[in-house]
Amino acid sequence: MNEPLWHHIAKRRVDFSDTDMAGIVHFSKFFCYVESAEHAFFRQLGLSVTQKFGDLQYGWPRVKVTAEFHRPLKFEDELEIRLRLNKISSRSLHYEFLIAKSSDQTIAAVGSYTTVCVVHNDDGSFESAQLPDVLTKLLQGIECNAAREQLHSAQVRQ
Repeated sequence: MNEPLWHHIAKRRVDFSDTDMAGIVHFSKFFCYVESAEHAFFRQLGLSVTQKFGDLQYGWPRVKVTAEFHRPLKFEDELEIRLRLNKISSRSLHYEFLIAKSSDQTIAAVGSYTTVCVVHNDDGSFESAQLPDVLTKLLQGIECNAAREQLHSAQVRQ
């Protein structure tokens, strides 16, 4: 079986402020780790999660998030936050994530989330919008390149 395709892998260490009175990472921090990895993924593409395309300012609020927590994490654990863009819709992006300890690859949490493409209005409100064509093409290209790399890796192992 092939290793799942991850579009971005971020690394970080658990800060003391991430832990609760039990000495383990508070569940809410897992979502902060994933959001930080998503921002790094966009930067890797030369973009920002608050990107302007033309005269419009775009953003990506979450509309659905799920997570399963498998193992606790503690202060100073080194982590890998793996992010996969698994579906591009006309108005949304769907991701999967996995958080593991770097030392032994023990899985701490897995989950998924959906972000909706929005345009920010001058009055501070926002509304759902189509993904800009340039972004859709860029993200589809990332998926194709990653799939080719995974296929090549599988062929090399044979």
